[in-house]
Amino acid sequence: MLLDGFDEMIRASVSEFVVNQSWSKFVVLKNKLKFIKNRIREWHVQAKEIREHQTTDLKSRLHDIGTSIDSGDIIIQLCDEQKQVLGSLASIESQEMSDLVQKAKNALGLERLFTVDEIKEADWDCGGDRAPRPDGFSFQFLKYYWDILGDDVIAFVQEFFYKPIIPVGCHSSFITLIPKVKNPLLVKDFHPFSLIGMQFKIIAKILAKRLVVMLPDVISVEQSAFLKGGKFLDEPLMGLHIAIEDAIDSGNFRGVKIKEANLEISHLFYADDALFLGKWEEGNIRNLITIIRCFYMVSGLKINLFKSSLLGVGVNQSEVTSLTSITGCAATKFPFSYLGIPVGGSMSRVNSWDVIMDRFCKRLSNWKVKMLSIGMEEVQRRIHWVKWDIILNSRDNGGLEVGSLDAFKRALLVKWKWWFLHEHSSLWVRLIKGLHGEYGALAHNARSSGGMGVWKRIVDCIKKMESQDVLNSDSISIIVGDGSMARFWEDVWCGGVK
Repeated sequence: MLLDGFDEMIRASVSEFVVNQSWSKFVVLKNKLKFIKNRIREWHVQAKEIREHQTTDLKSRLHDIGTSIDSGDIIIQLCDEQKQVLGSLASIESQEMSDLVQKAKNALGLERLFTVDEIKEADWDCGGDRAPRPDGFSFQFLKYYWDILGDDVIAFVQEFFYKPIIPVGCHSSFITLIPKVKNPLLVKDFHPFSLIGMQFKIIAKILAKRLVVMLPDVISVEQSAFLKGGKFLDEPLMGLHIAIEDAIDSGNFRGVKIKEANLEISHLFYADDALFLGKWEEGNIRNLITIIRCFYMVSGLKINLFKSSLLGVGVNQSEVTSLTSITGCAATKFPFSYLGIPVGGSMSRVNSWDVIMDRFCKRLSNWKVKMLSIGMEEVQRRIHWVKWDIILNSRDNGGLEVGSLDAFKRALLVKWKWWFLHEHSSLWVRLIKGLHGEYGALAHNARSSGGMGVWKRIVDCIKKMESQDVLNSDSISIIVGDGSMARFWEDVWCGGVK
């Protein structure tokens, strides 16, 4: 967008675009972007032709200036003009060279020989604790015996570079169906999974890692959700986001206002899931359903209301049930389960963990069935008890490398502090700052945030670990930046000291 004339072309294209009054707001934006995209292509071709003509004229003028200087007409004006012409040529050539360099980098990146480090990295990136491949081996086996099998892996991958043909029998795969529900009856109740061999997986991993570097240059911004760091909010739920925002601006939908944080939250997107929040009114709910249906008619993306749920906070459950006929959703109440995680319950109560405990018991019961015979012969054998601290040790120290759940929990708590300081512009951080102050009650002299919310429990645990010297309060340092997030006397921002 820094090229001369690009900004003027974009603005002119927008002003020239003709809107059909019968179009909805979705269609207007979609067609406008399509119109601009075509104009950018035309402008790119014209700009390239203009650069070629300019280069020819500048070289001709440079030749004339050189001829004049050689004939003895050495004047200051000619020397200054020669510098200007050379500068213009350098500017045009730098633009062309940047395009050529980028294309050359892409070609070299995709076509270079597979290196040993690249092959080993691809192998290590494959999960070692996954189910065995169709050949009966897992990647953990390959990693463990890399010293004796690594040369064979490197040899077959480099052979594939020169002869990109996988022999018959080396790329076989199995298709398995994983049930999505407890009692699957139809094909749609299963997830199809393809199980491929280690050789095929390693080659695919290397090519994918090379291609991902080139994706930003070959995928348009409309498909940014497919790029690393991209969000599904960009594509395809951006249209739904715009529709909700327009409905709020026009007063057709009212979200949840949080006065302390000066925020109005109306919707949250996670992958392909959508969570809508609004004032509990029948008209508000009807308008939301209308917005969802219009979005489906325009985009072809349909939200499955039969799998969705309607929840009222501080509302009589009978009223929630009565409005399910309008939405087509199922009525639910706190606590409920989302992605297998209990939501809305008091996790300080023992019975709130029943869902998690039931899942552990189910896994353990399956393990018992596999490990113990029907006659319970193993029970009769003597059990060798080992201290839990030894089991937590690494294998080199006689343990099983199980890992400490307590240490893992503490690490996750500290990670929340890091996220709060790092993602200072995120919605959830703005919400926390509005409710608990600019520093989220994390400062040493901060008063208790009150209440029994999740964030208060996280902060209390972090401060407790700091007071007990389990966690060094100075373990997280601040990058100063513009200084808005760094406290001069309290934060670690200079050389690891306050």
